[in-house]
Amino acid sequence: MTRRADCAAMTKPNPAQLDLARRLFAEESRGASLAGERVATAERVMGKIFARLSSLVGSGGARALFARSVRLAAAEFPFLERVDFDGEATLAEPRLRLLDGETPAKVAASMEAVCATLIALLETLIGAGLTLQVIRAAWPGIDVAPGEETER
Repeated sequence: MTRRADCAAMTKPNPAQLDLARRLFAEESRGASLAGERVATAERVMGKIFARLSSLVGSGGARALFARSVRLAAAEFPFLERVDFDGEATLAEPRLRLLDGETPAKVAASMEAVCATLIALLETLIGAGLTLQVIRAAWPGIDVAPGEETER
C-alpha cells in the first residue's frame, strides 16, 4: 500500500462517523433539495464546526484540517478537487460554491463524506471525547449519547 493510500485508510470514516455526519446535515438541511441549497447546508455545517475548531487549533489549523478532509474525500468524489483552501479565505466565506454545478445528491453525499472524514481525523488527533465536545458545542440539540460515541 502506498503512503497516500495508507494515510487515507487511517482516516476513512467508520459507519458511526458517517451516521453522525448525516445527522448533522439533516439537522441543518431543513428540507433542502436543490444543489445550491445543499451547498448552503454544507456551508452551515462546516461553518459551525470551523468556528468551534478555530477556538482549539486556530483558524489556520482548522482550515488545514478541512483541506485535508476535502482531499481525502476527493478519492471518492473527484469533483472535490475544485474546492481550494490554499488561499486566505476562511470558511466564513467558503469555497464550496464551486460545487453548485453538481447534482443535489452528489453535493449531499460528498459533503457528508467530507464531514465524516473530518470527524475521523479529529478523533485520530484529539480523541473521540473532545471531538464529540466540539460537535455538541455546535449542535447542543444533537443526541450523541455515550453509547453512540464514534470510537473506532
